[in-house]
Amino acid sequence: MSDELIIERIAQRRVCSVCKKTYNTRFVPPKVDGKCDDCGGALEQRVDDHADVLATRLETYRVQTAPLIDYYESRGLLHTVDASADAAGVEARVAGVIEGLVSDG
Repeated sequence: MSDELIIERIAQRRVCSVCKKTYNTRFVPPKVDGKCDDCGGALEQRVDDHADVLATRLETYRVQTAPLIDYYESRGLLHTVDASADAAGVEARVAGVIEGLVSDG
């Protein structure tokens, strides 16, 4: 997924201050703006979900975690999924990968 899409999605995330249920103001909005559907708690944006902080988080990922991609790919253990689709589409793709792994053995 592109950095722009990652930042867009995460920057729209909100978390209930009481029960910790997660929302996305675009994709999974609460019924009442700013309030949790389950408990009525206030929805908050995490301090590390702001666009400027996310850019730093992505750079840290590239330096510390991305090198593992080559490691697992070289061993035939990497399975990629395009995560730019909606949640149901991504879930279906991940389920397909898992089903393939289970049926193979």
